[in-house]
Amino acid sequence: MSEFLVAKFLDEMAGLKRLGDTLNKFQALLDACSEHLSGKKAEFTLLTLSKNSPVDFTLAPKSASQVVDKAVSFIAQTVEDINKGKQPQCPEKLLKVFLVGSRFELGYGEIKVQTSDLFESNLRGLLSKKRREFQVVRGRVVAIDIHDKREFRIFPRLAKPVKCQFEPHQFDEVRDAIGKIAEVSGVALIWKGDPSPTVIKVDSIKVVERRPAPPRSLRGLGARDYAGIDSVAHVRAIREEFEQGFGGG
Repeated sequence: MSEFLVAKFLDEMAGLKRLGDTLNKFQALLDACSEHLSGKKAEFTLLTLSKNSPVDFTLAPKSASQVVDKAVSFIAQTVEDINKGKQPQCPEKLLKVFLVGSRFELGYGEIKVQTSDLFESNLRGLLSKKRREFQVVRGRVVAIDIHDKREFRIFPRLAKPVKCQFEPHQFDEVRDAIGKIAEVSGVALIWKGDPSPTVIKVDSIKVVERRPAPPRSLRGLGARDYAGIDSVAHVRAIREEFEQGFGGG
């Protein structure tokens, strides 16, 4: 990748205060995306800054190149999706950070991207296309991750998988539901035009059918969680029981 990140604010900067605020928001965008992807902020040194309009500036990365590469690539892809009015592969909490106060252009090595005239309206439209409501989802719990985050996935019979986020005190209930049919209730995030929720913040989880099925993933679980056997052995045992007793169901 290039040694420098070259950017430009395409809207008129009326005074130094607005310029300073916009620069801070642009830095916050870089920070938020790099923390999301790498767990650490991408640090830069401001090398040049023009006070003409449009304002252009150059940043020299101080962080490891892979941290900067990931963050800038992610920003570029998200901007391209929003320019087209598409739903980006970007967590909800990050979308607002892309409103930096000006259209901008970004160049970093081979990556070149520019927010379009429709970028802000498209982004605000995406942010308004979601709603939250209490829902109950029934399906099979087939994946759990407590290594990177506390969440599991539930697979309804005729709908897409739903990501479920739970609290530490709910761990035993979630663990008991792995491989079984369960009902999960809680506040759900639903995008306009999509009948199924994307994410549920778990209020309660109740096993309604104990017929086991092979879990797909058990990240972060160890021997202490399964009466002395490790998660690999636990999955193997469930698979054997499933295949012997219930076939492919």
